[in-house]
Amino acid sequence: MRTFHDFDLVEEAVQDAFASAAATWPSGGVPPSPHAWIVTAAKRSAIDRLRRAATSRRHASCLEPLLAAAPGDSLLDDELRLILLYAHPSLSTEQQIALTLRFVGGLTVLEIARLFRARPATISQRLARAKTKIREATITMRLPEPDHWADRIDAALAVVYGIYNEGYLPTTGALVRSELTREGIRLARRLLKLAPQHNEARGLVALLLLIDARFAARVDGDGSLIPLPQQDRTRWDRQLITEGQGLLRQCLRHHRPGPYQLQAAIKRCTPTQRPTLTRIGRRFFAFTTTC
Repeated sequence: MRTFHDFDLVEEAVQDAFASAAATWPSGGVPPSPHAWIVTAAKRSAIDRLRRAATSRRHASCLEPLLAAAPGDSLLDDELRLILLYAHPSLSTEQQIALTLRFVGGLTVLEIARLFRARPATISQRLARAKTKIREATITMRLPEPDHWADRIDAALAVVYGIYNEGYLPTTGALVRSELTREGIRLARRLLKLAPQHNEARGLVALLLLIDARFAARVDGDGSLIPLPQQDRTRWDRQLITEGQGLLRQCLRHHRPGPYQLQAAIKRCTPTQRPTLTRIGRRFFAFTTTC
């Protein structure tokens, strides 16, 4: 969805759209494309709020989409463009990730707090401070030229990993949220296509594929989780495993692999190999983060 300069306006418009869906869908039926319906309703709500607030001149800057087309943006879809947009260098990494998970990933404050291992109140304050900083410092939230996209890739990878993790092990509700895991893999692939020389992007795709390959064997008929050593390996997706292993081999040819590459290497191992490699990975990660 194209968004506006006012974060509060966007949040309220989305809430209006979901309220409208709750009121009309039970009687009129779910539309063929629920996502597109919500996006359209939210956009109309945002425009209506702006029109009621003041004259069109006063709000002309708000009505202009943030995501103006940039050279080479055929590589991007709306979600990926928004992820790169919110990875603004004037914001801290924690603020970038929290904002993107909230307004692009659609995660709740509680879900984001679990990913950060923080209290929900802390995340709420972080989001509020980020929005205040953008507003008071008049930060121009526009997508940079393609030559500068690489500067935002690291924050984008963290966001995509957070989206996938919330789908793989949700904070509340269902045992698995497959729509989030699928979206996480799709966005990770798009980021790798955007930055093909970025080894951590390649490592993240490898990691998510190796995790996802075991999905079918992860839950039994009663809906209970099956520990890895007890899983039926014939149900693992060999195509995803082969692809993930191939990407991982490309990564590990390079010096000083990053955290995503190390996690992918651990996932690639059999359960009997894992304890040793896990200890090695933890020591390496501790070393690289203190150098």
